[in-house]
Amino acid sequence: MDTPIPPTAPSGSYPVETATPVEARVFDVLLSRRDGVEAGLVALAKRAVRKGLPVLAWSWGRAHTETIERLFRHASEAPTSARIIGTSECGVHMSFEVVRVPLTLPGEAPKYAGWTFAATLQHLDGENIVRSVPGQAMPTAYRSRGPVCDHCKASRRRNDTFVLRHDDGRFVQVGSTCIGDFLGTDAAGDIAAHACLLADAAGLAMGGEEEGGLGWGGGSGDHTLAEYLPIVAWVVRTVGWVSRTVARERAERDEPGSRASADYAWAIMVDPKARRESEIELSDEDKATGLAAEGWAEALTDAEVDAAKGDYLHNLRAVARSGLVGHRTAGIAASMVTAYQRAVGAERARADRAARPTCNEHIGTVGKRETFLVTLDFVTGYDTDYGYTTVLKFRTAAGATIVWKASSTEIGRSDVGKAYVLTGSVKKFDEYKGQKQTIVTRCALVEGTEIPAPVAKPKRARKAKAVVAPADAQPTDAAPAADDAGYAARYRGCHD
Repeated sequence: MDTPIPPTAPSGSYPVETATPVEARVFDVLLSRRDGVEAGLVALAKRAVRKGLPVLAWSWGRAHTETIERLFRHASEAPTSARIIGTSECGVHMSFEVVRVPLTLPGEAPKYAGWTFAATLQHLDGENIVRSVPGQAMPTAYRSRGPVCDHCKASRRRNDTFVLRHDDGRFVQVGSTCIGDFLGTDAAGDIAAHACLLADAAGLAMGGEEEGGLGWGGGSGDHTLAEYLPIVAWVVRTVGWVSRTVARERAERDEPGSRASADYAWAIMVDPKARRESEIELSDEDKATGLAAEGWAEALTDAEVDAAKGDYLHNLRAVARSGLVGHRTAGIAASMVTAYQRAVGAERARADRAARPTCNEHIGTVGKRETFLVTLDFVTGYDTDYGYTTVLKFRTAAGATIVWKASSTEIGRSDVGKAYVLTGSVKKFDEYKGQKQTIVTRCALVEGTEIPAPVAKPKRARKAKAVVAPADAQPTDAAPAADDAGYAARYRGCHD
């Protein structure tokens, strides 16, 4: 090991020197330990603020599942989800899954006058605990080196020393009380404190990776989306979707169906009794829907998120990218399934409309009652002072658009795609976003694909009207019709 040469750079206050950029280090923290690691990092961040050190930053990535095989003395020591894969004289070999969450610790290694802090060594009796600064490495010889200081050369008891690396590749071990003299700056204490802070953060993260004890019975209450979303898909398929808002409104009115789909799916996932009572049987379609919904939400682009109203899509993407769901995020996570289904339906509708013939023309005659063969294309509506108005948009085979705003109708979104015979009065010609629309009113709808032939109304026979001569009628010499013999005889009798 080379003898270090102390730097001769002028002293200054930290952080005058440019810190060394390092590649972010990623730790796979067990989900059951994530909350503890997070709490420790928050405490370190607060310490950095108190001491005026650079901000400690970290980020959590997308959770993933890992299969572990372990030997247990008894099967009861293993997680409840474990399965036996073999036995031996030493115990039971079991396989089970654990969830890990990537933790990224970015940052910069503290540096001054060409010396970069690589690690801190905590000296025990004959052993060293190494806490490396993220992104830094040191020779393995320092793992067992005693509490020596290459600067003062004094041999005495030390609790902590620092390992530094020079730009020319040399390494040096310096005692904590000598670091200021070695670097030649009054800010050495802050630089060392920053290094310790980063090393402590890395130590927390490494502790979160360790599998010893694993803590399968406690820790975080989060679950993976891969477990939750297929259950939501099953609930939507078998029961239907009920948002928490609708569920709350129904509960206030003592109406049935007052349990939110998100809460029902959560109960099935975490409560064995609720799972048994639900008699849930996940189909391949449910699993595929859950997986597709998660992938769709995770892949939402910034443009799509920014174009949406409010923060819903942003929050949806954030949950998807984490790969986890807790009770607080179960509502928005569950809505991922229905949002995905709506997006797929909208995309299918756009593709269908693009493939249809287009006829950007008005049809019929304003003021005249007309009959059209149409297909229901879209249903929406809005509230008015007089009740709810349903807006039905139809298309003809040629692609013309007909719109009917109905104040009372049983036609709804479930009827989209059905063919109808529509009879109504053409109210006016309109245009919306460049598409000409024929607005109709006072309509009658009959499901079908053919306009029925008009039925001729039977003519009623006219009754013969009896001719009664007025009382003051004067005799006339006009001769009666030759074929009315009775009338002729009476006529003659009146004049004989």
